[in-house]
Amino acid sequence: MINFTKKIVAREFLLLLLCLVLVLLSMLAMLGWNYLKRADLVAVNKEIRNNNTLKKKSLTAFEQKRNERRSFFYDYVWHFHLAYTQTPDDMWSRLEYLVHVDSIKLKWTTYDQSLRGFLKTKNIVNPYSFSEYISKNMYADEKVEIASLGARNKELQAKRDKLKQNIFTTQELVRSSYKVFVFLIVILFIIRYLYYATIWSFKVLKA
Repeated sequence: MINFTKKIVAREFLLLLLCLVLVLLSMLAMLGWNYLKRADLVAVNKEIRNNNTLKKKSLTAFEQKRNERRSFFYDYVWHFHLAYTQTPDDMWSRLEYLVHVDSIKLKWTTYDQSLRGFLKTKNIVNPYSFSEYISKNMYADEKVEIASLGARNKELQAKRDKLKQNIFTTQELVRSSYKVFVFLIVILFIIRYLYYATIWSFKVLKA
C-alpha cells in the first residue's frame, strides 16, 4: 500500500514537473517572440530617423531654393520699379514653362538691354546660363521627396505602433504563463482520467 502511494506521488510529481517545463518553454517562446519584435522595432525606428534626416535635408534645399526664387522676384520688381501683383511662384511657373518648352533662347533675343543688365547681376549672361539658373532653382523634386518620405513615415509609424502592441509586457507574460499552466493541468487530468479509465475497463472485461 505504501509503495502504491509512493508511485502515485511520484507520478503526480513528474506530471507537475512536466507542466512546469512546458510552461517554461512557453515563456521562452514568448521571450523569443519579444526579442524578434523588439529587433523589428529598432529597425523601424532607425528607418524613421533616417527618413527624418533626409526629409530635413530636402526641406533645407527646398527653403534655399524658395528664398532664391523670392530674392530673384523682388530684385526684379525693385530693379524695374514695378508695383507687381504677381507672386514669386507665378513668375517662376512661367519661367519653368519656358524652360520646359525650350523657349528661353528665343525669348532672350527679345529681351531689352535693361533686362539683360539685371540678369547679369545674377551672373546670368546668356540663355543657357538662364535656363540652368531656372532649372537649378526648381524644387519639384524636393516636394515629391518630402511628400514621399512623409507618407513612408506614416506607414512606418503605424507599423511601429503595431509592433509595440505585439510585444508581451511582464504582466502579460505572467498571465499567459499562468493560463498555460492551468490549461496543461486540465488537459493532463483529462488524458490521465481517460487513460486509467480505459485500462480499468480492459481489466474488468478480462476478469
